[in-house]
Amino acid sequence: MKDITITRQVFALDELDPAARCVAIEKLRTENYENIPSDMISEGLNGELVNLLTGEWVGDTTDKELKRLSGLTLEWRLGYCQGDGVAIYGEIYNDYATQLTWGNAVYAKLTRNSHGHHYAHPNCFTVELFDGDSDIIKDDDAIADELRDICTKLERYGYAEIEHYTSEPYVIELLNDNDTPRIFNADGTLAPSQFWAADTVKCVVCLTDIQVSGDDGHICSHCEYNL
Repeated sequence: MKDITITRQVFALDELDPAARCVAIEKLRTENYENIPSDMISEGLNGELVNLLTGEWVGDTTDKELKRLSGLTLEWRLGYCQGDGVAIYGEIYNDYATQLTWGNAVYAKLTRNSHGHHYAHPNCFTVELFDGDSDIIKDDDAIADELRDICTKLERYGYAEIEHYTSEPYVIELLNDNDTPRIFNADGTLAPSQFWAADTVKCVVCLTDIQVSGDDGHICSHCEYNL
């Protein structure tokens, strides 16, 4: 058996020609979309739900904390498909959700309907209102409409977050924060990870860090060793 050393040119984003740069950006955006942590979206949506119900911004909120604060659970599907959106379920009280129009109601039950077994959107739950004696109150659907409107706002919020995490400025920021930004082939596709490289290499003779580019051949500026 004989060991073989393979060398390969890899490029940073700003070293690519315009066409290759577009390919690289689109690849990074796709990778980001496929790898957005679901917890990150969930916690952002939960926090925004608390804000819409109470008028107070509490920031990202876990599912457990949302349930403790409001009595609600939130479900979402945001894949740009029909039936995708946000739905909420549980019991919520008037002393917590101060931004809703309660009238004589004390609390509301949001119950999953037949749509909620297959989808997640504002029409996936039914709303029942109760007074302090737990008797059902008939109303003009004002709170139900407000809750569905909240779900629509949450859907927009969720898609805006996804678009942010897959935007060109964001993926470039991530790339610039990477210790090995030189990851592309000349055509903008991703090179195999074993060929990824940093913007500097260490000279084996004098141990000076040398700035490199995608071109072949580098000379150490300190000892003139041919890297």
